[in-house]
Amino acid sequence: MSLIEWDATRFSVNVKRFDDDHRELVDLLNDLHSALKAGQTRDILAPLLGKLTDYARLHMSDEEVAMERYGYPELAAHKREHAEFAEHVANIRRTLDASQVADAIDLMDFLRAWLFNHILGTDRLYARFFAGKNV
Repeated sequence: MSLIEWDATRFSVNVKRFDDDHRELVDLLNDLHSALKAGQTRDILAPLLGKLTDYARLHMSDEEVAMERYGYPELAAHKREHAEFAEHVANIRRTLDASQVADAIDLMDFLRAWLFNHILGTDRLYARFFAGKNV
């Protein structure tokens, strides 16, 4: 059973490519949750952190480019939140790379909070802004 089930009516920002990316993040969170339950965190943590790094670089850049192109008024604040996410993931990755134990439960809690605070909060704010702009 998944920790979070994708619910388009709840999670959608009405921009397909951003929704697809957000759904990928939900899948990563569920993968981490499953690995924790199965006691296989060490097997999944490094690849998952790589995927999160790619997510931060690609998805967040796409959002920011669209926001800049269309003059989204909250771009600076949105960029700060993205930078905080990327830094948090980078810190966990450095811990893992230094052969220290990275805390998978903290990562799962962080991702879950990100999903509910950023995607359901901050990202939902741009849904109305982008409506009708063919983003």
